[in-house]
Amino acid sequence: MSQLGELEQELNLIWRSLQGEWFQTRETWRDRIAEGFEREWWDELEGEIPPLIASVSEMDACFRQIDMFLAD
Repeated sequence: MSQLGELEQELNLIWRSLQGEWFQTRETWRDRIAEGFEREWWDELEGEIPPLIASVSEMDACFRQIDMFLAD
């Protein structure tokens, strides 16, 4: 597996873990501060992290194609 592939896997694991922690925290943290945190920080992460992981995956696929082309 390439380094980008390993990075993608690691990012996915970390992101899933962070999501689980946040969902668990949010079950008990129910005040205006939690709502503000979610709105100002968490929502932004949810909008940025999955596309970042997808981009790493796409880059990995591109580099694998380049490697196959160069190997011919």
